[in-house]
Amino acid sequence: MLQEILGQTTSLTVTLSQQLHTAYVPYPVLQCLHAVRISIACHAIARSRLGPGQKDTRTILNDLTAFLMMSWGGGMAVHYMLNLTPPQLLAFPLWTNYLGIHLLCKFLFVYLGVSLPPAYMLDLIFPFIDGATRAGAVFGTISLLANHPIKPYQQSLLLQVILGTISASGGGELAGTLDVFNPNGWTLQTPPLLRARTLVQFIDILAPLCGTIGFGLATYNHPSYGPVLSWMSGNNKAQATLNVDQGRALVVLIITAFFALRAVLLHYPKLAGSAPMTRVKAKSS
Repeated sequence: MLQEILGQTTSLTVTLSQQLHTAYVPYPVLQCLHAVRISIACHAIARSRLGPGQKDTRTILNDLTAFLMMSWGGGMAVHYMLNLTPPQLLAFPLWTNYLGIHLLCKFLFVYLGVSLPPAYMLDLIFPFIDGATRAGAVFGTISLLANHPIKPYQQSLLLQVILGTISASGGGELAGTLDVFNPNGWTLQTPPLLRARTLVQFIDILAPLCGTIGFGLATYNHPSYGPVLSWMSGNNKAQATLNVDQGRALVVLIITAFFALRAVLLHYPKLAGSAPMTRVKAKSS
């Protein structure tokens, strides 16, 4: 059963990795959906920060910077920490795709006055997209470490877990720390992680953290997982249970499950047995 689910997840992820249109929109479908998802989130957060009758006076450059920070902040931070050049600084098409989609969304939601989709609808529709995009960030970071020229980086499980988590949540954390959606200008704030008090507010961090560890355990990609795998197997034999592609699919499912849970906790509080929880101010990638 699990093998079939992982296989279907892998197939869907591969499909979403194909170009939207080879001639007119030569960008991966998943990348386009990620840009749309982040853009809608940025517009929603910016509007939520406005008072009654207040207009968003942020400049277009301010708006674009906040959007790119949310989209790429985690990945760029990981590359800088590993002393590597971020791919965003090497690939001009990434800029045209992300900025083009964000400007199109801005034209629709700001200048044409199209209503933003309800938050509950987005949160219930997008968990798999959130899972697939963040899993890509986690998997990419693990691959970077595995092929890094500095041996201690390759051999550190702690670094793998920390950077895997940052890669998929750093954008939101950075945007929240700099308060980039403040209509009166950026201000330095306590990072969202350190302000979190509820499970919902921790999910942005917990999802990639558990995804990174889940991938490591399933694929046995580090010797430090050996004792845990030996205990789990029951026969004192540590071995991988999934190949790399299946492991990546597992990360997608883990992160998707966390964001589906967040949607339930946010929009169906009776099922969670508590009052509605405050939405996290910034979403990562």
